[in-house]
Amino acid sequence: MINLLPDTEKKQLRAAHANVLLVRYIFISLGALVLVGAFIGGTYFVLLQSELNAKDTVEQNQQKAAQFSDVKAQADTLSANITAAKSILDQDIPYSGILTAIGQATPEGAIIKEINITAAAITAPMTLQAYAKTAEDATALQNQYLSAPVFSSVVSQGMINNDPTAPAGYPVSVKLTVTINKAGVTP
Repeated sequence: MINLLPDTEKKQLRAAHANVLLVRYIFISLGALVLVGAFIGGTYFVLLQSELNAKDTVEQNQQKAAQFSDVKAQADTLSANITAAKSILDQDIPYSGILTAIGQATPEGAIIKEINITAAAITAPMTLQAYAKTAEDATALQNQYLSAPVFSSVVSQGMINNDPTAPAGYPVSVKLTVTINKAGVTP
């Protein structure tokens, strides 16, 4: 029976059917658009509430932090004082520790004539005059000074057997140039 309809009416029926589908798609699209708008609005509302809550939390934390500003100022002052004290202590020269380390590094059978340790002697080489009972003791003195952490360098200036200026019982004289290693000294 449809085949008996004229072509113009067939075209109009097809157009009417297409129009009905287009109207349905328009309503479905409008419905989807309304749903997307509702989701966007809901998301915006949730984000706005989160922002307000975060601002309230920040204000409360700032008020709490203001209560501890005196403690923070005291901590900053203490930190500055500790830094200043550390720099002063780093410049401190442990003379007694240096003397003890040199004494411990000196073997039995050897003595040192004199030690003059100054602040300049810590960074520059200084000469030590030592005396020993035997040449072996003088060599042991040099070797122990070479391995001692109190010295960063030890150079022998020579050894004299039967030195007339040596004290009694210590006829061997040895002259050493040493550089003190402050880091190798325990206070």
